[in-house]
Amino acid sequence: MRILSLTWGFTLGGIGKCLLAYDRLNELSDVEIHTACITLNNNNSDLKPLHKINATIFYIKSRKDFSWMEKAIKLISKFKPDVLFVHGFNGPIVARALQIKLKRKIPFVCSYHGFYHAPSLSRIPLAPVFNKAAEYVYCHHATAVVAVAQYCKDQLVFRGVPEDKITVMHNGLPARQQAGKLVTRADAGLVDSNFVIGIASRLDPVKGLEYLMDAFAKIVMTYPMARLLLVGDGPCEKNLRKQSIKLGVADKVIFVGYQDNVDNWLDLFDVFALPSLAESHSIALLEGMRAGKAIVATDVGGNTESVVHEEHGLVVPSSDADALENAIIRLIENSELRRSLGCAAQKRYEAEFTEDRMLEKMSIWLKRFA
Repeated sequence: MRILSLTWGFTLGGIGKCLLAYDRLNELSDVEIHTACITLNNNNSDLKPLHKINATIFYIKSRKDFSWMEKAIKLISKFKPDVLFVHGFNGPIVARALQIKLKRKIPFVCSYHGFYHAPSLSRIPLAPVFNKAAEYVYCHHATAVVAVAQYCKDQLVFRGVPEDKITVMHNGLPARQQAGKLVTRADAGLVDSNFVIGIASRLDPVKGLEYLMDAFAKIVMTYPMARLLLVGDGPCEKNLRKQSIKLGVADKVIFVGYQDNVDNWLDLFDVFALPSLAESHSIALLEGMRAGKAIVATDVGGNTESVVHEEHGLVVPSSDADALENAIIRLIENSELRRSLGCAAQKRYEAEFTEDRMLEKMSIWLKRFA
């Protein structure tokens, strides 16, 4: 079976990590998968991971540059896929455009991680347009949709996508990879007595990090040795730095930017906090679980499908700094609870959310469309 896996744009967020994981389907004797990516010439994302899997990259000058279509059609003619596997909020639109251009109904299936969230105020008017177009394609043209959480399936059904078209398949992560230089507390400016509250994710508005910053500012009033460690970069970094100064905690908040060796940084955490305002099935959360960290996460999207409150972590309402503060303080004050929740989270990852488990399910699902 031949699969062409196609995405518009690439970052090492949740969709990007899944895209790279799907390439491992090539390890199966009866599956051949090739990855292709449409991206702007001025895209600042690091495309090295795509080069490592020999992906085809279609560079375009602007979003109005449709030269990618002819290139994609040539690749389809050469590779002769049995099915297109498209990703991201505009994946279904790309697949439908190719169907029309090819003048034949090549089957395509979509991975669904959630509808489009505008990354800036200027793009807010575009969100309903993109989402309505994607919704129409899911309903009337996509062969099938794989949703990364039950929450995502419920979203699609609510919008009119036939339920029997949708399969739920949670994201999965490979085993821990402690690659690169080991990270010590000294590397982050920490001492042994510091209690580290951390997050490793994109610093995006949807992550709700301003609420974590507010909670942290209250926590250090009682626990001055607490530190907030932010691993990742993104558009919110500047505002978060300003907020930390305004709250008087800048000397206790540590920004280390994007890191390849996330697992090594997670070893420094005492608590993994995910204060998101929206999620599908969070890869960042799974990384915290895999590392065996005590989790504090908000009750949005698929978070509650990963972490059951009081069993694998503490789940709190979103947009609630007080709830975050209380949950984290509870973990600061109870080391046995931290240990037991961290162990339970790690065991749940090993039982439910490994990459091998995801790929086994994905292979069986994709073969239905050969």
